[in-house]
Formats: sequence, C-alpha cells, structure tokens
Amino acid sequence: MDFMIFLAFFAIVADAATVPPPPNYTDNQAKVLILGGGASGLQAAKVLQENGMDDFLVIEGADYLGGRMRPVQFGGVTIEQGANWAQPRDAPVVNMVLNKGMACHMSNWDSMVILNSTGHDLTLASDPIWEVIATTHDDMYLRAEKIVNENLPDMSQRAAMRLAGWFPMTPLEKNIEWFEFDFEWTNRPDITSLQSTALLPATTDIYFITDPRGFIYILDDIIQLLLYDPTYKYHARFKQVVTSIDQSSPTEVLVTTSDGTKYTGEYVLVTFSLGVLQNNLVQFIPTLPEWKVQAFSQFNMGSFTKIFIKFPFKFWGDEEWILHVNERRGYFPTFLNAEAAGLFPSGTNILVGFVVDEEARRIEHQPNSETKSEAEQVLRNLFGEQNVPDAIDIFISGWEVNPLTMGAYTNWPVEMSVSAFKQIQSKVDRIFFGGEATDEVYNGYVQGALGSGEREALKILNCISGSPECTAQYNPATDYERPCDSIKRQIWKPRKNKD
Repeated sequence: MDFMIFLAFFAIVADAATVPPPPNYTDNQAKVLILGGGASGLQAAKVLQENGMDDFLVIEGADYLGGRMRPVQFGGVTIEQGANWAQPRDAPVVNMVLNKGMACHMSNWDSMVILNSTGHDLTLASDPIWEVIATTHDDMYLRAEKIVNENLPDMSQRAAMRLAGWFPMTPLEKNIEWFEFDFEWTNRPDITSLQSTALLPATTDIYFITDPRGFIYILDDIIQLLLYDPTYKYHARFKQVVTSIDQSSPTEVLVTTSDGTKYTGEYVLVTFSLGVLQNNLVQFIPTLPEWKVQAFSQFNMGSFTKIFIKFPFKFWGDEEWILHVNERRGYFPTFLNAEAAGLFPSGTNILVGFVVDEEARRIEHQPNSETKSEAEQVLRNLFGEQNVPDAIDIFISGWEVNPLTMGAYTNWPVEMSVSAFKQIQSKVDRIFFGGEATDEVYNGYVQGALGSGEREALKILNCISGSPECTAQYNPATDYERPCDSIKRQIWKPRKNKD
C-alpha cells in the first residue's frame, strides 16, 4: 500500500513538472503594473501576453475582473450592471460579440409607445416631432462637418439645434429630445460638444447584450488565463485599491494600495475611471504636470443609471420602449420592456428605467426603497393605479456612488478641444494612461476602453524593446493645436426611424 501511495505521489509530481511553475510574485514586483482590471486593463494584458511579455500584474480594486462590464443575476436572468450595448455598428467590439456567438438583440427604436403622466397615449401625436428632429439631425451634421473640415471653433449641441430651428417647448418635445440626446451622452445638449457627436458612425444598428455569460465574455480568453491558467493565475490581485503612484525613482514606479501593500514595476498603466482621477482619489508623486491635470479636468464624467424593476406579472404592452412625458424633464423618461421581442423570455416581468445627469445622481444617493416607490407611482400614473402591483425587487446600477468609478462613462463637453486628447493619451515618464476616457473616437464606449488598452500596451512594448518612440511625450512648449480633420468623423443618426 505504501508503495502504491508512493507511485501515486510520484505520478502527481511528474505531471506537475510538465507545467511551468508560476512566477514568484510574493515580492509584488513586475515589469509592468496594470492598474485596473476593466476592459482597458484586460485588453492591455491580452496584448502583452500575445506578444510574449508575461511579466505583468493586474491590480484591481474590486473582487472581480471586468470593471464597468459586469453581469449580475436579477429576476432569474443575467443583466448588465454596466455596459449593455455593443456599439457603434462598425466598431471592432461588435465583431467580437458576433464572432463569439453571443446572444444579443438589435435594438428596435420603432417599437415604442409614448404616454403622458395621466396615461394618455401621445404616440401618434409625436410623429410630426420625429420628422422635425430628423431634419434637425441633418442640419447638425452639416454644421459638424463644417467645423471638422474647416477647423472652426466648436459649439454645443444646443447651439446647433437653435441654428437648425429646434426650440423644444412642450413636455413631449423635451422628452423626445432627451431620448435622442441625453440618453446617449448623459448630459443635456447645452453641455455636449457638437464636434464630438460627429465622431460616431452613422447607424442606429446597435446590439443589446442578452447573453447569460455577460458582455465581458468578449474578453473571456484573457480572464481564463488570469483566473485559472497555472502560469498566469498569480498575475491578478483583487481588492487592492490604489492610493498612490510614486515615480520619484528614475528606474521604477512604486504603487501603494489602501491596505499598505506596495508593488513596484518599471512601467505602470493607469486605467482608472475618469471620475477617480478627477476626484483626486489617487496621489501621484511627483504631481502630474498641469497640462495633464487640465486635460482630465476639462472632460466630463457622466452619470447614467439603470433601474431594473421586477414585477409579479406584466401589466404593460409589447412595445420595446415606453416613453414617459412629464413636465419635469428627465424624470423617469423612458423604460425598456425587457421581454419585448428578441430580448428576455416571456414571464421575465422586468422593466428597465433609465435616468441620467442630475436625476441619476439624485436617485443613486437615495435609498433604493424610495426609488422603488417613485418608479411604482410613475408606472401607476401611466398604466392605472389599479393595474400596477408592488414590485418584487429592484436593482440600481450605482456607478455614480461607486468609489472605484465615480460615474458611468465620459462625455465630451464643448470646452474641450480635440488636441486635448494628445495630452490625455500622453505618458508621463514611466506612467501610461488608458481607459475609455482617453480614446479620441470612442470615448464613453466599450470600444474606447479596448482600443486604449491595446494602444498603451503597444507603447509599453516599444519601451521594453528600446524603441526610440518610447521617448515621445506631450510637450506644451512644442505641441500645439492640431487640425480637427486629423481624426476621422461621421455623424450619428436619430434613433427613431421616420424614413
């Protein structure tokens, strides 16, 4: 028996010998430290790994990988706490979703009912307004194109709307405007840059992810390596909230977390949410140059809140979208019917409310019980007091109050110039910067996060290889405004198809 045990033990040891031992990271050292395990950090890790550079650590403040891409269980289905749509249509992220065979649904913007606060149906009455908003879009496109092609001063979406003759006066007009603009950019048109909106591809064909594996499944290959592969599973550290980044040394960077753990690396990639950077939650030693801080400060971290509400039965119709016209602009302005055709199964009985900006901040700072009562009352006003039961459960996305995000995603305000992205993307000595906020085309989108992770990983690889390009860094004395047409742009289209 002892001999058999010995043989079994020997077999285990021999088998283990075929697997390379994991790197010894007990001293928390690596050539590259990736701060943040969201889409940007994971994509950076993937690019490094695919290029044969596995001396890296992913340092994540949460207890999971994915950042603002996070599937959760609610009401018997998998919902997305964060990013939900694969968009814009021609972005590589869409092909990633389709190539992995993920379950998704092409959002149907024409499947809609519009009700006011007394339940009166305004859907047909809205038709002329949709025609006007479509014409407004066309005029805004021409103005945005002129700004881009002639390198003219930017203007707000609101200014372009006025020039196009769009002056929303009625609650119905304001609700449609919210659905077309605030819903996409998290802010009123008064704030959002016109030239930034011209970045987006001209399509409304976007995919709502319904896959039970979650949107984050597009990065499943690198996640599997970091969590389960014996060679890589020590490369990710969790519940490590970064508090300081010190590059006083000319040869390495020291990263300290809230529990006192210290990590050192030759290069550091920061992929924090813009909200974290804007609220000084991380100390940089020495302080970042003024041009870097100014560029981050000029950008806007938007508030976008999803409110998932589970009911005992369905009391609404089959339309995909329910618009709520209220005197108070942006007050529970729209609901998604989660069991509309192509979405979740019949009997799911979930509505998803959307609010942005000040309403999102208000709701995320109040108890969920108050939000539940508010939403129930709004729906009773729409569908009849006697027809709407108490909700079974509620889930609120909560990115605004999450200290690791401090907001949902970025929005380009009119005060920010195109050239500021050169500052945002620039490294500062051994510290590199990724995240959706740093992408000049797809800021605010998952594609922006993925693209930034790849961009910065390639820059780090250049530095590791000793490429002369590694010395490139923004210099305010020599780097000036660049023409707007250095970035390819296309305008968006209105969601509601009135062709």
